[in-house]
Amino acid sequence: MICPNMTNAEFYVTVMRVRDLAVAYMDDRLAELARWNAADQDRVKIWFAEATPRIRSRLQGGLQRMRDITLGLTETNFERFSKENLAAVGCVPAAKDGEEPATASVCKPDKSFTIFIGTKFCYLSEVRRTNGVPLDVDSKLTVLVHELSHFPAAMDTNDLFSNIRAGRWMATRQNKFLIENADNIAAYVADIPNWHGSGDHKWTP
Repeated sequence: MICPNMTNAEFYVTVMRVRDLAVAYMDDRLAELARWNAADQDRVKIWFAEATPRIRSRLQGGLQRMRDITLGLTETNFERFSKENLAAVGCVPAAKDGEEPATASVCKPDKSFTIFIGTKFCYLSEVRRTNGVPLDVDSKLTVLVHELSHFPAAMDTNDLFSNIRAGRWMATRQNKFLIENADNIAAYVADIPNWHGSGDHKWTP
C-alpha cells in the first residue's frame, strides 16, 4: 500500500484528481503570463521579487514543460517511498536512518518521472483554503507541483528555502534565486497570496 489511510485504488483516484487540478492551475498561470497585465505581474512579484522578462520567460517555458509532464502522469508514476524504490531509479534518500522521510521525493536523473510518496503526503488536504483563499501551507497540490518542478525536463528546481512562508519572506528580501526554489514555484502555481492567516483580507495581488 502506498498510503496507510487509504487503499491504492483510493489513492490513485485522489492523486489523479490532484494531477488534473495542477494542470488547471498551470493553465491559469500560463494565461496570465501571456496576458501580462499589472495584476499578473504583481502575482509574479509575490513569489519571485521581480517581474522581469527573464522571470516571465523562465516561468512560461518551465510551466509549459511541467504541464506536459503532469498531463502524462498515470498511476504508475506514483510509488511508496522506500530506500529500495528510490535506489531502483538511481538515488539514495536524503533522510538518514531513523529520520522521517520527506512528504514526497523524486530522483532528478529519473526520466520516468516517478514520484515517491511519504506518509505525510497521505494525510495532507488536496488543497488548503480558508474562505476560498489558498493557504500558505503544504497540500497535496503544492507538494505535487513542488516535486514535478525538480525534474531537469521541467524546471530543474532545488530546495533552497525550507517552506512556502520562507520563500515568500525571501521574496520581500529581493532574493534573486527564488525562480530556482521549488516551494516558490509551487506557491505561485497554487495562487497563494501575499498574506497568511484567516482574517478579513480580500484576495488581491
